[in-house]
Amino acid sequence: METIGQLIEREVRKQNLSITKFADMIFCERNNVYNIFRRSKIDIVQLGLISKVLHHNFFEDIVKNPELSGMNNSDSINDLKLELAVARFQKYVPKILNEMNREPIISFGCPKDISVVSMPDFNLAKYEMAFTIGHYYRDIDEVKNCEAFAFKERKNEDGLIIYDMINLVYGSRTIDINIDLRTYEEWEKLLRFAFEIRAIDFASDKYINQENDD
Repeated sequence: METIGQLIEREVRKQNLSITKFADMIFCERNNVYNIFRRSKIDIVQLGLISKVLHHNFFEDIVKNPELSGMNNSDSINDLKLELAVARFQKYVPKILNEMNREPIISFGCPKDISVVSMPDFNLAKYEMAFTIGHYYRDIDEVKNCEAFAFKERKNEDGLIIYDMINLVYGSRTIDINIDLRTYEEWEKLLRFAFEIRAIDFASDKYINQENDD
């Protein structure tokens, strides 16, 4: 049975990419590329980056063939749901942004091997929106316990929830969205709601740390 690493290697060879070129594309060393090719499991964020640079959605491959994930019974259900959630995010969100006449450029958070404060997994930098797999950015302990951040829960009539986050030190603002298993229509509603919230003048709004003030 083919592993996810072998599938990635096959796609790299198919596209006639050198190992050095592929390593540069995913910001790692040549030796790490060979390590990826040997893997039966892979980090979700790294797989997202590889999917983007190779223009091949490996998450969809895993959903169609769960054995590619190399998971055991204890972690399979939740991890597969997260992988499918990321696959849908990468597939649906750029299309929706194009339909909304918004720039559909999704950037990635910091690589895991760089020692920095935890970053969101994905960003729409131009629109100051952050996306974190399986939970909100505010739920990360380093962020939750940091006095520099303040949050306000935003909930619309459909029950959609996002968090409005302000950095009290720099005066910057981020829309905090979790990546969950959503349909195309659900992502469309959520993004439209996020842009509505983004239009609010946060300087005149009220924020408190960690909890909303309702």
